[in-house]
Amino acid sequence: MSELFTLLKTAKITLPVMEITSLIVGLSICLANKWTRSGLLLAYVFVYRWGWMFFAKQSMPYFLTYLVLGGLVLVLSVYDMLGSKE
Repeated sequence: MSELFTLLKTAKITLPVMEITSLIVGLSICLANKWTRSGLLLAYVFVYRWGWMFFAKQSMPYFLTYLVLGGLVLVLSVYDMLGSKE
C-alpha cells in the first residue's frame, strides 16, 4: 500500500493544452445549459483518460486495477443516471 502512495505522491503527467481547453469549454457549455449529467460524464472521460496515460506506464497490476475500477464506476454511473428521474 505504501508503494501506491509513493507512486501517486511522485507522479508527474503532462497534459496537452488542447485537452484542457476542450474540457473547460465543454464543462462551461454544460454548466450554461444546466446539463449536469453530461458535464459529469464529460469530466469523467477526460480524467479517466489522463489517469490511463499515467497508469499505462506503471506495472500491470496497477493498470488492471485502474481499468476494472474505472469501468465499474462508469457502468454504475450510467446505470444510475438512466434509472433516476429528475
